[in-house]
Amino acid sequence: MVTADSPFSCGQVPHQGADNIIWIHKKDHTSSQTSEKIYSAKDKQRANQQMGKSSSVGSIPYMEVTQKQNPLLTLLCWLILSVLSRSFPVRNLASISSPSLNLAQAAEVEKEYLIDDPKSQILQDSLKHPDFFKVAELFTVEELFKSRVHLGHKTGSVDDRMTPYIFGARLGCLIFDLDQTADHLRKALNFTAHIAFRGGLILFVSRNPHFQHTVENVAKSCGEFAHCRYWQGGILTNSTVQFGCVTRLPDLIIFINTLNNVMSQHVAVKDAAKMLIPTVGIVDSNCNPNLVTYPVPGNDDTPSAINLYCNLFKTAVLRGKEKRKDEM
Repeated sequence: MVTADSPFSCGQVPHQGADNIIWIHKKDHTSSQTSEKIYSAKDKQRANQQMGKSSSVGSIPYMEVTQKQNPLLTLLCWLILSVLSRSFPVRNLASISSPSLNLAQAAEVEKEYLIDDPKSQILQDSLKHPDFFKVAELFTVEELFKSRVHLGHKTGSVDDRMTPYIFGARLGCLIFDLDQTADHLRKALNFTAHIAFRGGLILFVSRNPHFQHTVENVAKSCGEFAHCRYWQGGILTNSTVQFGCVTRLPDLIIFINTLNNVMSQHVAVKDAAKMLIPTVGIVDSNCNPNLVTYPVPGNDDTPSAINLYCNLFKTAVLRGKEKRKDEM
């Protein structure tokens, strides 16, 4: 209820053909200004009916009391809201509610990008072809047999993870299934050619001292890099500290030998897996193929087999670079 002593006063003024209008004044003793707000009695009556109260002119639920706000508190709240708004990513509600629409938009953007960039279109077309660089014709199973790729270690030294690639044993020596070896080798050569076609850096790695010279010459002849000495830990995982600057890591590592010695695996195999660098590796019967992206089961001790591997990878790299030079 509003009394005479109250700082609020109200008055009723008749209006022709309409509801009464109520003026609500808040008297400010410290200032000569008077805030005025006009409300309709009909709106007030509707609000009171919803709240279960009787319609009365004396009870006014629309009072507005101004409070003094602290400017420092306002600034602090504004800063907190700005930080929170930046921390949360802006999402399109249409893309969240309609995944098909999102995929359609992504396809349109990709199509526009491919039209604007012809090089990207060539790279996309190369992935659609199963054998874009014709690496399947580089060798036959007979050539693998003549190079003694099928020979493994003794039966007692086999790794359990290499059992699916073993055809059998003869005179205590394990024999690889050359059909599986040929299939895995073609996939590895195709992937190597695609990396070279895209201008990637390829690193040849071998720890066997008998084949260091061969591997280094092959890498040099195809314009790539080789590492055939002691591998210091952290070259890949801590390259910034090792080299003193930001260094570009290889896009592909080819392991001619995945073992550092008879018992231990090469350190670079684990480092490449940690850094998400794809790898191609020749895995013998006593090796672990799990951490190699493209394992090739076969003999990694015979010079004839090593020469065949090196020549095949060299040809794949050169074909990828020639294709890049011709089409891009």
